[in-house]
Amino acid sequence: MPAAGVVEALDVLEDRTPLLDAGASYIADEWTIVGAEHQAICGLQGLTHLWSWHLRYVPRYWDRLPSSARTRFRLLRVYQRLYRTAPLISRGRSWPFQMMRRLSMEGGVKRAGLVRTSPRTVYAGKVWEGETTLDHVFLVNLVHDSTHLVSTPANDVATRVVASLADEHAEMLAGYNMFRFAFPERANPLIDGARDRELQLLTQAFAGVPAHELRHPYGSPLHQLFDATVPTLGL
Repeated sequence: MPAAGVVEALDVLEDRTPLLDAGASYIADEWTIVGAEHQAICGLQGLTHLWSWHLRYVPRYWDRLPSSARTRFRLLRVYQRLYRTAPLISRGRSWPFQMMRRLSMEGGVKRAGLVRTSPRTVYAGKVWEGETTLDHVFLVNLVHDSTHLVSTPANDVATRVVASLADEHAEMLAGYNMFRFAFPERANPLIDGARDRELQLLTQAFAGVPAHELRHPYGSPLHQLFDATVPTLGL
């Protein structure tokens, strides 16, 4: 498949379980190859990411996690309950109090609240192999106080994905800029032109594909994301 670029998956797979129950298949968690000449996608199936709060909505996956992750999640939940019973702690401004506050939040500290595991372990029999068609694009936006779906121009989605990719590339580009400082005559045209090329290819790949923005607050009940999305998918 001609590659338009590797993009961060624009999935609704924070809500992956209701979609899988409705007959969908898991393609990828983080990264997806998007076809440039024909509209298709192919997942790069690394590890899948599950947050502790996901398991509150899909407890049947609990037993499929490694025992070390289950122990860590249990300890985290005990801590979060204890934190809520000690309001004076939340008023502290120093670094230890700030870290304690972050740990009390859903998704506040990856090391404590996130587990990475094989999708075949969690979604047995639901993992898609190979490529499939690109029928819809969903941009997940976490800055809203209610869960709803709105149509959005596909070109806008491409622009925003490229901005997201720039953040992913930041560490590499920092090293590249230091290299250019030391060797100003040794430019890399692929790196220098990557952003424009990504935008061109993604705009081409998304052309004519219905695009949507799924707006919701962080930690929304998973069924709300599914309910907002399913009418568009026709499931």
